Amino acid sequence: MQQKWVALEMAPVGSIRHRVYNLGQQLLMRVKPSEMFLKSIPKETTKVEIVFPSSLNPRLVRRRLRCVATSGAIYHRRYMYGSVALLPFTALFAVLPFPNIPLFWNLFRAHAHWQALKGSERLLFLVSDSIETWKMIAAPDNKDGETVNSSRGDSNVCGASCAWVLCPCRRLGDIIASDTRTGALSNLTISTICITYNIDYAEVLKWRDYKL
Repeated sequence: MQQKWVALEMAPVGSIRHRVYNLGQQLLMRVKPSEMFLKSIPKETTKVEIVFPSSLNPRLVRRRLRCVATSGAIYHRRYMYGSVALLPFTALFAVLPFPNIPLFWNLFRAHAHWQALKGSERLLFLVSDSIETWKMIAAPDNKDGETVNSSRGDSNVCGASCAWVLCPCRRLGDIIASDTRTGALSNLTISTICITYNIDYAEVLKWRDYKL
């Protein structure tokens, strides 16, 4: 499938094959940014470190992360089954003298939804409130970690015996401080954050500009 996609990309500009490639690129631009995030979570992950501005409530940060994982699992499971169900029908297009783009697209989307589903389940597993869950995936040499929880919400950092670690960052808070009044981050601020934390600038802009 990857070879077929590269062949479409290398087709002469203006040809039907190249137009199909451009159409595929437009469809890819409509993929939810959260899908890329969930797909990037390896199944072998045993701990997640969440860095956020110190001005935010740690409990709300983790609650938001659980919401992303829960909604992602529901969404991608549903659409994975839908893509798989369409495979027999899109396979019928093989009789046409053109590349079977519907079949390739459904295969790609089914695999992408499966990856995102596994990432959602793993993330939800990591940020679970269950202490037994933490014990199952905690590293053997990290059993002496301390857990610090503040009832006021200004510090909620779980130690190494837990699968999630919340890291309030004053530096990150200082970076976004100039944009707090407007309620939106400027391109310069986003660029500074991406450089500081080695994040893909284009992907962050995709998050910000994504329209549901």
